[in-house]
Amino acid sequence: MPIISLRGGPTGSGRTELERSIIDAVLAIEELELTERHQVTVSFDGECAGRPTALIATVQKLLLKPRRTLPVCKKLASAIGRVLFAFAKQHSNPYATVEAFVDPLFDTESNAYFATKVPE
Repeated sequence: MPIISLRGGPTGSGRTELERSIIDAVLAIEELELTERHQVTVSFDGECAGRPTALIATVQKLLLKPRRTLPVCKKLASAIGRVLFAFAKQHSNPYATVEAFVDPLFDTESNAYFATKVPE
């Protein structure tokens, strides 16, 4: 379940719109093998100090799977970047700086705990 942290994002109703668009873009990448909206988390982490027009997204905790190669990570970063740029342009900020990063793939074998229900 990737976690997408966004800095410099909107507040209010624009936040819901942007979150929906980001999740749609992520789910459209078949190689990620994500099929449901709840499998993607988007968090808004406030403004970028000194850069009021910047929108910066970081994807973390993308689990390592055979189809999730570096080119797929680049495809993911590009898809999120295009969503951010389109959002900025639509909201009268055509000169926004947009950056999207995908942190290295997360190996579940070495340092993770997962549960589908609360242990008894």
